[in-house]
Amino acid sequence: MGATDIDEVLEIVPGVHVSRAAIRYAPLYVIRGIYSGSGVLNPQVLLLQNGIPTTTMYTGDKGAAWFGVPVENIARIEIVRGPGSALYGADAYAGVINLITKAAADTPGTEAGARFGSFNSRSAWLQHSGKAGPVDVAAFLRIGATDGIQKIIQADAQTANDKRPGAKPVQRRCARTQPGAGHRHSKRLADGAAFRVAAGSLQTLRTKLV
Repeated sequence: MGATDIDEVLEIVPGVHVSRAAIRYAPLYVIRGIYSGSGVLNPQVLLLQNGIPTTTMYTGDKGAAWFGVPVENIARIEIVRGPGSALYGADAYAGVINLITKAAADTPGTEAGARFGSFNSRSAWLQHSGKAGPVDVAAFLRIGATDGIQKIIQADAQTANDKRPGAKPVQRRCARTQPGAGHRHSKRLADGAAFRVAAGSLQTLRTKLV
């Protein structure tokens, strides 16, 4: 079907939608349209890899790291659409996605491949499986890059505010943290605002603290 990673595979599953978060453009695996209203988090869907939760403590979902798993290293994907909290806990409110990677028995020996596509996309992968004594060993490596869609955004939400009659540029000022403490403010438009505190100001603050 031409899919290259887990994101593209899940897009064709009925009842599953792959959206994008506003932060880092990370994919959101949405089941039956249930996800956080902010459009950034998706703790309602539990993502497992080989039965192990990938839930992060900070966001409560898979985070921004668990995505783009290449299909060459996927044995199968198990999807439970609907509440699964009775079996998997609170994070499975909308559903469960279990990603099963290839084991040593699935790909004995060594395999390699390369792929080229539009937008100067290119990638290469290598996987090896075998035994190291009594232990089964499976390893996978993929490298790649793409130029992506080089499109310039002509306007955004701020553009409407800039076009309002009488709109003025935002003035940035250096707030004084202590009365009487002089600050020398040097402004660089390219690199943002850089603030330098005069030596006399530091001495004044030190005297007042003592």
